Amino acid sequence: MGAVGLVFGAELRRRWRSWLILVALIAVVGGVVLAGVAAGRRTSTAFPRFVAAYGFDAYIYNDRPVPQLAKLPEVASVISVRAPGSGQPTCICSHRIIESDFYVNELSAALPRVVKLVAGRMPNQSAPDEVLAS
Repeated sequence: MGAVGLVFGAELRRRWRSWLILVALIAVVGGVVLAGVAAGRRTSTAFPRFVAAYGFDAYIYNDRPVPQLAKLPEVASVISVRAPGSGQPTCICSHRIIESDFYVNELSAALPRVVKLVAGRMPNQSAPDEVLAS
């Protein structure tokens, strides 16, 4: 067995509790570090995954439809969005609505692609009294 094995066996019999606690402490710290690395990796990819699922690479604003846009080879899809409201919004209340903070879009088929619903349900597209406000 040799001198090293003899010393190791004697130390193991004498200090096995402290070595067990040290091994458990290393395992807990290692688990916390691995969990932190996994959470960091998931967090760093959260926004790109969200954009891939719900976002667009580019927005083009035009007052008329551009049918040639969908024929371009680098364009995957084109969604038309109507803006039914324009001008200064008014309210029967006493304060003035800031025009730059107010925008109305009509998204019928594109609604699930453009927004991510966090709570509640999507509005019924055929019901005129249901809207989605953010």
